[in-house]
Amino acid sequence: MLLTYLLKVALCWSAFYLLYAGFFRSETFFRANRFYLTGSLVLGALLPLVPEQWYLLQEPELVSYTLQPLVVGVDQIGQAVAEAESSATGILGWMQLLSLVNILGIVVGAGRFTWALWQLSGLRRDAAKEHANGYTIYHTDKPHLPFSFFKSLYWSRHFQTDELSRQNILRHEEAHIFQWHSLDVVLAELAAIALWWFPVVRLYRKEIKTTHEYLADEHVTRWFSKKEYGRLLLRQSQSGMQVAISNAIFSSQLKRRIIMMTRTKSPRRAQLKYLTALPLLAFLFFSFASSGNEETAPVSSAGSTATDHLAALTDTIPEDGSEPVFKVVDEPPLFSGCDQIEDFKKRKECADEMMLNYIFKNVKYPADAREKGIEGMVVVNFIIEKNGSVSSAKVVRSLHPSLDQEALRVVENMPDWTPGKREGKPVRVAYNMPLRFKLDEKDKDALIPAYFPSCAKASDRKECSAELIMKHLMENLRYPETAKKEGIQGNVVLKLVIDSNGIISVKEVIKSLHPDCDQAAKDAVKGLPQMVPAHKGKKPVATEMVLPISFRLSNEEGTKN
Repeated sequence: MLLTYLLKVALCWSAFYLLYAGFFRSETFFRANRFYLTGSLVLGALLPLVPEQWYLLQEPELVSYTLQPLVVGVDQIGQAVAEAESSATGILGWMQLLSLVNILGIVVGAGRFTWALWQLSGLRRDAAKEHANGYTIYHTDKPHLPFSFFKSLYWSRHFQTDELSRQNILRHEEAHIFQWHSLDVVLAELAAIALWWFPVVRLYRKEIKTTHEYLADEHVTRWFSKKEYGRLLLRQSQSGMQVAISNAIFSSQLKRRIIMMTRTKSPRRAQLKYLTALPLLAFLFFSFASSGNEETAPVSSAGSTATDHLAALTDTIPEDGSEPVFKVVDEPPLFSGCDQIEDFKKRKECADEMMLNYIFKNVKYPADAREKGIEGMVVVNFIIEKNGSVSSAKVVRSLHPSLDQEALRVVENMPDWTPGKREGKPVRVAYNMPLRFKLDEKDKDALIPAYFPSCAKASDRKECSAELIMKHLMENLRYPETAKKEGIQGNVVLKLVIDSNGIISVKEVIKSLHPDCDQAAKDAVKGLPQMVPAHKGKKPVATEMVLPISFRLSNEEGTKN
């Protein structure tokens, strides 16, 4: 998307410009500064184009078929997906509007640039030409300051000066011409058109033109007195017409230019500062190159958007000597259940929906990971065999043992796929499936109930803990003889407290049955083992539990009494 690309470019240019403003601008290495400014403009535009799955070229064992990252929440995943789609629809509308505004701005900027070129052509059309050494002077009838553009110097007949000043100006403009400063100017203008809304690009354009003036001033003062040349700049600092994309001797940065002309040259060791650009360049490069391996990875669903460079990769030959596993095939595998649909596009859409339904129905957020607030991406690599079965599943991007195991379990239990085909024959195809486990804010603050340590790996800790309590009560509860003799039956309801250390104690008897039954219930509970305390977020908290304990006589005991 154009707008996304431009935002990335803006990020790069901001980083490069801040480095320039902080370290390089005050130095007298004008050529190095020119190279840095123009080079960082070009690099800033190219870095976002680094393939986001560039790492695949470095790791040929990875595959080109990667499913879209699937978001796994704690509760209703289908609801989360619906909300995400609704949100995406709203965002899409705003993005379309912003894209339209951006395009209109680019059109306006391009129009102004075209008009500036038209001004130049008009001046050239009506001017008298004079051929100089390596360039052409155009003597124009319109009033304007002397300026140059590529191999042309434009001098108005209305601009009169003495011979010494004329030589100074010619030397100045020749520096612009022979050092090809106009290339930088055009580059800066194009950048300002593309990112017209971004203030840093205007700062870039200003600094590039100022650096050109430093270079031209340096060239002139090799032959002429700095003092006399400075007086010329002051005398001629009055405003005048200037074509927008030209190089002219007079600029609003006159004070900075005079300071730089008279400043002591920077020591050579100061050039080491420019090495600080290398870590920044490396950081930006690998940020864009590796982002394909993160949550926002641009991936192909069932291979529909596999990139062209991946198609050139060779097939993977397993080390065990079995049949090859293909990375790119003529017909990608599809999740089962939609084979009856003839149109491939509709069949693929159906297969993707069936796969999503399977994932959402079967995946569960492991309780221990939820308790610790762990979220992120797990990537499972697997092979779809010639008969459509899933094999060789393995985690290639780990997050947390329980999350890894859950992702692996879901993939291993998948039903058979419709196999991929190459040259009309079923073949083995490798796939990646990213599963992003994500907690929303209410999940992060939700209360995680207490549980017994032996239930830590259970799929339902609450149910597991309840079964252990019942088993403990059956083994330890004693029916009081006095209550038996009196034929007393019923329930004792206790309120238990599980403190922040997991220790269980009886807080009160909510419902009493008989003093001896109440005490028997309390005694049975006292033997319960220590629990893992409840957590709210990552903090252990005390909780209460209501526990009904039933006292029932057998039929024989009840009849006897």
